Order: sequence, then structure tokens, then C-alpha cells
Amino acid sequence: MGMVSSKRLPDADGWYQVGVVGTGNKVLGGGRLRITDQNLEFIGQDGDIGQWSLTRVLSYGVEPNIFYVQIEEDIVTRTGRYLVFKTPAAGKICRTVERMADRIRKEKQKQESQGNLGQEATAC
Repeated sequence: MGMVSSKRLPDADGWYQVGVVGTGNKVLGGGRLRITDQNLEFIGQDGDIGQWSLTRVLSYGVEPNIFYVQIEEDIVTRTGRYLVFKTPAAGKICRTVERMADRIRKEKQKQESQGNLGQEATAC
């Protein structure tokens, strides 16, 4: 008896099968995408590897079977690189990125507020 697999679910290591979308919504190749506690990771069929910190996510969204994310590449100008993936799991991936990015943002705010507590202001 064979196992039933779904393209909407990640494999045992958390990797989703995705297509890489270029201009004109044309799928240029395929690969695997994974969301960890801190990063968005990609391994292409051609051996291309990418890893982007979730703290550098500027925007993200979902359309039917399409997940897109803008990653900050230049801190000064806040310009970003768009990554677009085609997968039936687009909604699930988007919600996971949203949850992880929100958790990181809250943790950063918590650390910043704790860092300022208890410090005495010194007069100039």
C-alpha cells in the first residue's frame, strides 16, 4: 500500500515543493522551500541555494497557488528583492511566514523594552 502525499503539506523535514516564478508568471524552475524559526530557505533543482532572514521581510502575500515575499537587500534605501513561488501550499506558507515574522518582531520589541528598563538617565 502506497503513502498518500499532498503538495500542500511539507515533507518530514519541513520542505515544500515549489516552482520559481519569473516575469509574466512563467515558472522558471523548481525547488524546495522551508520556513525555520529565523529564516526562509530555498534549494533549487539546479543546486541554487538561498537563505533569507525573516527579520528582513518587507512584505509578503498570497494569490491562488502563488506565494510572494519581498526581502530587504539594502538597509539604507530599504530596497528589496521579490521572490515568487508557485505551490498549492501558498496560503499555508504565507500564514507560517506571517506567524514567524510576528513572533520575531514581538521578541525584538520585548528585548528592546527590557534593555531600557532600570537604566538611570544621566544629566548632561
